[in-house]
Amino acid sequence: MARDLTAHQKKIVQRYYDNHETIQATKLAEIVSELWLADAPKTRKRLWSRADKALRQLEADPAAVARVVASDDVEALAKMVTQLERRRGSSR
Repeated sequence: MARDLTAHQKKIVQRYYDNHETIQATKLAEIVSELWLADAPKTRKRLWSRADKALRQLEADPAAVARVVASDDVEALAKMVTQLERRRGSSR
């Protein structure tokens, strides 16, 4: 059921979408930190799933994403996040 948004709500939604890449990049950085500390396999699996989703939303190379996620290599994930940050910074 769709409803009309107030002008205030529309501005909030617009700001979210204007900053979507920054939000996703921040989430990825947090996920990398959590993965460094995670010990339980179930927790790591959940975090890798979140990282996969966030990387795809940032339109990272699907083959590279699949390779990094399958490798379970946190350093490779951190490097990918850094590369995405550089790419995002140079496109501004």
